[in-house]
Amino acid sequence: MDAVRSFGGNVWVVWNPTVLVSITRLSHHEAIRCLCAEFDEDGPQCGYNGVVSDYANLWWKQDATNPNLKRFPDHRQQLMGRLKRFVGRTHSTRA
Repeated sequence: MDAVRSFGGNVWVVWNPTVLVSITRLSHHEAIRCLCAEFDEDGPQCGYNGVVSDYANLWWKQDATNPNLKRFPDHRQQLMGRLKRFVGRTHSTRA
């Protein structure tokens, strides 16, 4: 086995990089926009890890349930600023 997909499909662990067929480097702007498109596709019930979870909670207006966003207001403001700058809004129109 050269790679495994885990955590509900949003994380790949690769042991042998030669098995990768293509790699696309994204700018921060492109990555945030793709991330938000995935949030809209997956819906608010999907779980994520790390900072992606923080972005998802903001996107779905569930930041009150996220201890990182409550405990670290500067972190929350930085993520909201990035969403506003790169996507044009801080939450989904479906939230």
